[in-house]
Amino acid sequence: MPIRVCIPRLVRMMAIQQMAPRIMDFPLDLTIATRLVLSPIALMAMIMRNLESCLRGVKKLLDTPREVSRVVRRDARIK
Repeated sequence: MPIRVCIPRLVRMMAIQQMAPRIMDFPLDLTIATRLVLSPIALMAMIMRNLESCLRGVKKLLDTPREVSRVVRRDARIK
């Protein structure tokens, strides 16, 4: 009894996916133009996300006391 390594249906689909863009009816010029348009937009989005995270700063809770260092100094003097 022969051992099957892969399912024939998957092999047929893999062969279709590995065809050249011209054979799959995707014009090469359209693919290149799409990449040229979308890559600067993606770069701007990454820069804006990084800038926004830098400008936000550290998030603080409303219950956090403003002057924590004075509380620590008082406890250190008592001990």
